Amino acid sequence: MNKYWLILVLAFGIENLGLCSVAEETHERVDEIVLDFLVDLAQIQVEEGEIISNKINSIYKSSHWVDVSQGDMRNVDISLVNAPFLILADLNGGKVIQSKIVDKYACVFVANKAVIGGFSLVYEDGWKFMAPSVYWEDQNLLKECSALKFELGVTATEFISLKE
Repeated sequence: MNKYWLILVLAFGIENLGLCSVAEETHERVDEIVLDFLVDLAQIQVEEGEIISNKINSIYKSSHWVDVSQGDMRNVDISLVNAPFLILADLNGGKVIQSKIVDKYACVFVANKAVIGGFSLVYEDGWKFMAPSVYWEDQNLLKECSALKFELGVTATEFISLKE
């Protein structure tokens, strides 16, 4: 009988080790995707009248990503639309300060100098981005992965909020 318990304990322990490594790998993968996105974002060149978010590689964009159409471009202040992405590009070279995954959603915060980016990701045939959030380090605001909250209704503050 003791042999069977030992086998069960070993089998359960090995299964748990396997699950932990998969979870860690998933976290590392989400972090890598965000950091790769920032490298690519920093290299995007736009001409006058172009919108940065429309030039971001489609491998990063989830079904929640909204590109600005040519018709909308006549009604939008392009410098205002580009501003958050110019600030996010400065996060290139920064470090992941918090990363959480719950089911098919991920919330990753990256900091560099005084800027913090909150990246909302959703799993759609791989991890894809929703609209990112930009914060200044010294802002007296709750820093969140806003797209998860406002677009998908995720309200678990322990998941979507930066612990400071």
